[in-house]
Amino acid sequence: MVARVKTWSNGEVLTAAELNAEFDNVVTAQNTVATTTAPGPSELATSAEINTGTDATRTVTPDTLAGSNFGIRYVALQCIAPGSNCSTGDGKNFFGVPLSMNGMNLVSVTQTVGVAGVTGTQDVQVRRVRAGAAADMLTAKSQLGTTAVYESGCTIDASNDDIATADRIFIDVDTVHTTPAQGLVVLLQFQLP
Repeated sequence: MVARVKTWSNGEVLTAAELNAEFDNVVTAQNTVATTTAPGPSELATSAEINTGTDATRTVTPDTLAGSNFGIRYVALQCIAPGSNCSTGDGKNFFGVPLSMNGMNLVSVTQTVGVAGVTGTQDVQVRRVRAGAAADMLTAKSQLGTTAVYESGCTIDASNDDIATADRIFIDVDTVHTTPAQGLVVLLQFQLP
């Protein structure tokens, strides 16, 4: 609600100062920032500002929340037990996509081992099975280099990155080091497009 600075009568001529004061009053009332107890305009937050989590003056929309770190769903799959040598093979572990993740996309793959392998690489592929049809989700596999214990580089196939309820997501180990790494956990991250 805007309070008038002055009440004037019909036909009254206002001075420039009176008009300016009236205008300033309206602008001030319209620019009062929203708080937890008072309405008012507010700036919309970006995903980066949501990730920081320190801004108390911007408004969060469902779309920017989904695009922030808070919109990511994490699935960690232990594929090789700690202390056991990594070995090649399909379906080292898998999970079934629940309804709450329907429509999300694979956005990141990370593999980590307990003891590094030596010489060569350890290559991991993520495979989606939907209604009996399988599709690799990576065009460039997650590749763990020699003496590395952590790798998050891969290229996700944009035509096969989506998941739907009841899909099964498998972890395939296609290549291991000459001296195999020990233990393997693969972390998958999913987010709404």
